Amino acid sequence: MNRLGDRSISRPLTLTELRVCWDCLVQDHAREEQMKITLQDDDLLPSNAKNDEDLDRNANPSEFPILRTCHDLVPTSWLVQRQTIRAIKLCMVRDVFTKAASTSHKASEYEDFSVYHARMLSDEFRSFTFEDHLRKAMESKTKGIQVFRRGNFKESLLIYVPAWGALLPYHIYAFPQSDVRRVLCGNFEATIFNEMMIAVMEWSKTDTRLDPQARVALLSLALGCGLIITQYIEAHTLGVGTMFLASRRILEIADRLQKLPATSNSIDIHRALQPRSLEYYRYFALHLQNAPKNKFLFDFESKLKGKFVQFPAGIDENDG
Repeated sequence: MNRLGDRSISRPLTLTELRVCWDCLVQDHAREEQMKITLQDDDLLPSNAKNDEDLDRNANPSEFPILRTCHDLVPTSWLVQRQTIRAIKLCMVRDVFTKAASTSHKASEYEDFSVYHARMLSDEFRSFTFEDHLRKAMESKTKGIQVFRRGNFKESLLIYVPAWGALLPYHIYAFPQSDVRRVLCGNFEATIFNEMMIAVMEWSKTDTRLDPQARVALLSLALGCGLIITQYIEAHTLGVGTMFLASRRILEIADRLQKLPATSNSIDIHRALQPRSLEYYRYFALHLQNAPKNKFLFDFESKLKGKFVQFPAGIDENDG
């Protein structure tokens, strides 16, 4: 795996490398918030992906890391962005899991998320083909939707999290740029975060035991899911319907927050709620309202690439 020859070509990731891609759960709240804003935490890359010792000094460390986290050869700045997005997803899933499990009457069935995360990456009861992982993830998502439709919003979240985890350790950059599996993986992730988003919103709306502060906390969680869906780095895998629903739901959250008492609206000025951001979501909600929902976003209209507000600031990657 670590031969110099492996560092000169694009190649599939080993299972060890795939697992390392998800060994990036952030536990420090302040650092996590800074990471979401800047995407500059290059220490999220594994230390042996730095390419800084006992190697050919003529090799470019930006393009030939020892330990791969992407199938294709890309600059270090892209590797950092991609690894950071994975960390943000993992933190968001952690928050959804923790919130739902801690308030569920089945809470005793669930462990600390770090334990659950380790189980996601274990070999137990696990196939190693992406197709098997995707099929299992789709089956779990369908079960979650059925539970959601019965009005069990918290319980649906406790199904959606394992549905998302069923794809692990695969991620979209484990495949070549032209590979359909990259699109299938990214599209599934976006749809599952969309399902989490609406489940959290409905929980906030219908649970009469919640005080205003708790409702705001849930709406903030839903906004986080919406930002993951609508971030530009992976927008080439987005479906029209997914982008439309996420945009419309973020606008709904903004409207709900405006109607809450000022004393209860303790949410910080969220990036999704800034005027420019809301204008962006209004554009997509209106523009995609009558569009064919089963098409991929950029297949439907390639000029939409120029309509994205990039979250967080400073992301300029566009390989899609």
